Amino acid sequence: MADGTDIKGIFAEATPESVSRRAVGVDRHITIRIGQRLRYRKRELDLSQAVLAAVVKVTFQSIQKYEAGRHSIPATYLWKLSKFLNVSVDYFVAEAIPPDQKQFTLPHDNDGIPDSDIKTYICRRLKELRRSRGITQECLAEASHITDKQIQKYESGRSSMAAARLYQFAEFFGVPLSYFFENLPAIPVCQKEINADTTHNAVNVGPVPNGTFRDQPTPTTTGPKKLEAI
Repeated sequence: MADGTDIKGIFAEATPESVSRRAVGVDRHITIRIGQRLRYRKRELDLSQAVLAAVVKVTFQSIQKYEAGRHSIPATYLWKLSKFLNVSVDYFVAEAIPPDQKQFTLPHDNDGIPDSDIKTYICRRLKELRRSRGITQECLAEASHITDKQIQKYESGRSSMAAARLYQFAEFFGVPLSYFFENLPAIPVCQKEINADTTHNAVNVGPVPNGTFRDQPTPTTTGPKKLEAI
């Protein structure tokens, strides 16, 4: 890895007991694993939390919580981050630590895909899969330890779904997590969004000799921040 971080150390930093109550009701281990993989890939490409935050338009503090497993990352965010980091969504939930993936290319400029459209697509895929298997909402709800009303909200798009919850559905139906994102356009983010100044941390993204990209904080005249993105 670019910063010489020990991968075993990264995967040992979080435990199920460290996950907040926001993750209760969802598989805690999956929530933690997703966060650990996100952190590993970020460090492997020598990126910062501020850069990832710009991709999904959240604060870098939110990325910190996702990486630590304290908050469950929304499925829509996971898909956008997977495309930016040039990995499959299955990368974040695989049992084995994936091999290093050296190739990394900053996405081309486009208009991106609204989160609402991604959510609608995921919900439609879930509903179609459930019906094709002859499974009722009540049956899926019982297997997932949630109410059938919550399944209705997921399928109608009225409720956002955590990536860990979507993975549970994938396991139930015996499909990879990437099934729910198949045929979505490959590039969801704009370079101008990554380069733009943000309220949480202004960054400029530029190439470095090894072919990856590193963020370069824009100098400011204000005092030191209380919390710096890593």
